[in-house]
Amino acid sequence: MRLTEKDILAMKIACKADAISHGMITEEIGIDRRRVAKLVKEGYFKKNNSPVKGGKHGRTIVNRYSYALDEKGLEYSKNEGFAKAYGGFNGYEHLLKAEKVVKKFLDNGTEISDIKNSKELEIIYSKDMGKAKRSKKTNYSVCDLAVVDGKNITMYEVETKNYRAKLKAQHKNFAINIAKVGTSNYKTI
Repeated sequence: MRLTEKDILAMKIACKADAISHGMITEEIGIDRRRVAKLVKEGYFKKNNSPVKGGKHGRTIVNRYSYALDEKGLEYSKNEGFAKAYGGFNGYEHLLKAEKVVKKFLDNGTEISDIKNSKELEIIYSKDMGKAKRSKKTNYSVCDLAVVDGKNITMYEVETKNYRAKLKAQHKNFAINIAKVGTSNYKTI
């Protein structure tokens, strides 16, 4: 199967946002449903569903589809250098925010290698995280994304309505105390 530029863009977003929503892949990127089904069948993506109750009285099931990289998609992304590690699904609302930010960075000319997902951040800062864990000086949770611009790094955390103050503080602790980016380079989305 020959991949198109749109297919590749969808894979870039999925490897940095941990998945891609059906709306992003079909409406924003413009890959038609048949092509998406073919990408799934060929093993580039696997389809996931996060159904919720919706409708006027909350009795209707609303399907919310997303696509994570499957074996061929992971292999292609790895071979092309899109990401060194891949994260897991953090929820549908989280995905909707993360994928928009990643697409915006790519549309603005940020290189895919300059966008780091949470698993890549774990690798980059593993030594510092180990020291912090042993010293028990700070509780932290790895940020969702980072963008590297030369020597400048900006950390991004996608916050959804279920984020509590303690979790917010842990993400900020990671950015400031582990990654040492400073408060001006820590952003919430």
